[in-house]
Amino acid sequence: YKDQSINFVSISVDKDANKWKKALQQYKLTGTNLLDIDSILPSFYEIQGFPRYLIIGPDGKVVESNAPWPGSTQLHKLIDKYTLKKTGN
Repeated sequence: YKDQSINFVSISVDKDANKWKKALQQYKLTGTNLLDIDSILPSFYEIQGFPRYLIIGPDGKVVESNAPWPGSTQLHKLIDKYTLKKTGN
């Protein structure tokens, strides 16, 4: 999906920024990793459990509020569904 306008973002609600930074290094987490110390996003998106996977469209609206695990084939199918809708294929 790297040639498409899709971004995978990991957001942690950890309260300890140092622990979070160490975990990023320890687990070699790449990509866009953000820290939400104030836990604003869980209340905004009504998230009650973790981990939680969402698909958010380019307009900022949630198109899938309970997406499958990132490594699953079901997620790939959902992404294909939304990207094909966008391109009209």
